[in-house]
Amino acid sequence: MEPKISVVLTTYNRKNELKRAIKSVLNQTFGDWELIIVDDYSNDGTQQICEKFTRKDGRIRYIRRESNFGNHPRPKNEGTKAARTDLIAYLDDDNEFKRDHLQVLYKYLGGYDIVYGDRWMIDKTGRGMTGVGVRSDFDAVKLGKFNYIDTSDVLVRKSAIEAVGGWDESLPKFADWNLWLRMCKAGFKFFHVPIIITDYTLHAGGNQFKYSNKLDQMGRILPNFEPDACKMWAVKTLYGEAKKLKVAVFTLTMNRLDYTKRMYDSMVKRANYPFDWFVVDNGSDDKTQDWLYKKPKSLISNDTNVGISKASNQALEEIGNGYDIIIKVDNDCVFLTDNWLSEIVDLYERQKRVVVSPRIEGLRDSPGGVPRTQYGYVAHHFIALAPHLGGICIAAPAEIYEKFRWEEDDFLHGEQDYVFSQYAVSTNYMLAYLENIICEHADTTSGQEEKYPEYFKDKPRLKQTRYEQSE
Repeated sequence: MEPKISVVLTTYNRKNELKRAIKSVLNQTFGDWELIIVDDYSNDGTQQICEKFTRKDGRIRYIRRESNFGNHPRPKNEGTKAARTDLIAYLDDDNEFKRDHLQVLYKYLGGYDIVYGDRWMIDKTGRGMTGVGVRSDFDAVKLGKFNYIDTSDVLVRKSAIEAVGGWDESLPKFADWNLWLRMCKAGFKFFHVPIIITDYTLHAGGNQFKYSNKLDQMGRILPNFEPDACKMWAVKTLYGEAKKLKVAVFTLTMNRLDYTKRMYDSMVKRANYPFDWFVVDNGSDDKTQDWLYKKPKSLISNDTNVGISKASNQALEEIGNGYDIIIKVDNDCVFLTDNWLSEIVDLYERQKRVVVSPRIEGLRDSPGGVPRTQYGYVAHHFIALAPHLGGICIAAPAEIYEKFRWEEDDFLHGEQDYVFSQYAVSTNYMLAYLENIICEHADTTSGQEEKYPEYFKDKPRLKQTRYEQSE
């Protein structure tokens, strides 16, 4: 019978505790498991014990490392790689599963990427900490402040772990907290099962007390990483370095070639990061299409103005799959900040569940953009949350467009940006202005009206009031 769950048990020189941990797996009411024991080059007889168990039960595999790494993240990565299933339960060698540990987690997994239960603390340090451990329903904000999910309490999808580079091998402590945070930033789904499923042992030789703690001014323990600032990919991991994010930018044009030229020059000059440019032209008759020749990666030339919604959908279809970030840039957007794109990419390496716009200056009806509701930082990025975003420049994870397209019928110009913002919110993305990056609405709204009166005279005819979202 093929296993449904891989239990990864890492160990080093704890042969007595290890026996109890292994037996707690053998005693599970859920029997469709494989047990992978990764030994970090123990020298206390652990090898003999593990080999004895493998001979008795074919579901147990033993991996002995050729040297001592000195901490558990590398052995956990090696065990994760060796797993034959996509569901992994971790077990530290000094802890034990309750008999129905795996059965509980498997029952509640559903469509989640990680489910976790509660633990019973067994205090052998004399500190008086015996009892139920720290527990909480999942809360992303709370997780950014302290860890309430323990390694030995989870069932997690292997594909989700590997999507963020596995365990960070640079961390001697708080590696589990770091992993959950990175998975949360990447948008994976968590669920708390309020049932005690683990016996968790506190003892003097445990990882909780193995490394000296750094404290803040309030006496709280500081992790050896920045929860808000850490990137989604592990700093050090056997999975290698993070792949370079691939960016697609799309622009709609219709005449006003001078603005397109100005936008293009500022976009390319100040990006400091590679991107592919896609353009849909809506029937320009001022040589815009001639100037665009060979500049974008792809140019779609419509004979007439098909409207913003249809042209945007055309751009998305042309972009297709294979990109991590898609950015819509209007042809009257001027980039004023150097490294604008490398900064956006850096933000997305740290937080995926956000749709962002630079601060936009030169707007008459919405100066500075939409009023903000809250300010904060992600690493050095100063962001401001907002109920919706304008669309002069808007960056989003490419995955958000997998199911989103604009309604095209009777919807040539109007509230497309508002519709997209509301869709993003409905699919649990944050909306934010990236205040460190500044763009300008070319010539300001008043200046554009003076320069191109016919363009603005035609706008009311194009505006529509139908905001339906296609499925």
